Amino acid sequence: YGHTPLLSTITERVFRSETPAFGTNCIVAILAKGDNQEDSIIMNRASAQRGLLGVEYFKSYRDAERIGASFKEFFGKPDAETCMLRSTCNYDKVGDNGLPKKGTRMRNGDIIIGKYSVDADGTVRCRSIPLKLNDEEEAVIDCVHLIDGVTTSVAGVDGKDLMVLRSVVVRVCFIRLPSVGDKLSNFSAQKGVISRLEAPENMPFTADGTVPDLVINPASQPSRMTVGYILEMLAGKMASVTGTTVDGSAIQGSNTGHGGVGGMDLVRNLGDTLAAHGYNRFGNEVMMCGKTGKVIRSDIFIGPVMYSRLKHYVMDKSHSRATGPVYFLTRQAV
Repeated sequence: YGHTPLLSTITERVFRSETPAFGTNCIVAILAKGDNQEDSIIMNRASAQRGLLGVEYFKSYRDAERIGASFKEFFGKPDAETCMLRSTCNYDKVGDNGLPKKGTRMRNGDIIIGKYSVDADGTVRCRSIPLKLNDEEEAVIDCVHLIDGVTTSVAGVDGKDLMVLRSVVVRVCFIRLPSVGDKLSNFSAQKGVISRLEAPENMPFTADGTVPDLVINPASQPSRMTVGYILEMLAGKMASVTGTTVDGSAIQGSNTGHGGVGGMDLVRNLGDTLAAHGYNRFGNEVMMCGKTGKVIRSDIFIGPVMYSRLKHYVMDKSHSRATGPVYFLTRQAV
């Protein structure tokens, strides 16, 4: 479920009152750690494994029973004694009707729709649909819709008419946790790619034991001029300690009625409020190195920021091919 932003504006409250922006409040530390050059991000591996910034990706698989001039198809679990099954596929996840149950966990190679056909000469052929996933990816059957009793006629590949008796739609939910190469962005349009999933014991931590979820490089701020990112971290820290939502609207006075702080007075009051609650007025904190346990000599700017996951999954963009035509000059695939 998405979080409520700790900092909002009048425009956001007016236009997104019914459909708020989806995101998660992450603890971010601005620190150079070697693997987060420019706008790349180091993410706490424990936070990713607990589901931080995880998404559910839905995909539907459709199939139908068809009757042709020389064959007839049936939904069902193919029998190894009557037809040749695929050795790389698992047929245990479907029932006798050829369909999986809701909530079934699927892996790569599992049959999602079981189907077989019977030719005019009695030959039985397997027509099942396997699920193609990566080795680390898991999927869950979200729903199964079987449309029965509808007989229609469609044109086949060879131009002959085929009769469709029943059709089925299986919707699968893919659970995708953050991985190296995935893209994140905050509400100030500060985009970044995850460069490493760091072990939690190697992450820096504050004096009270707070471990950041994300670590970004300070060089990512001046060139992109995302001043709102810095203000959002300060305002989010203030909202966390006071239990209120901060108004970050520009060109507004203090009488906004939403959190008690307006745009012109925001920067002035942020430091005073943090200092009154025992924090550094500039948002800095003393942090210890997770690898050595020693105190980092410079103060680290740390605070909560609303982040969201962009639809640029490295899982969908990584491709490989063993054989095929290549360019003579670059040896890249055509």
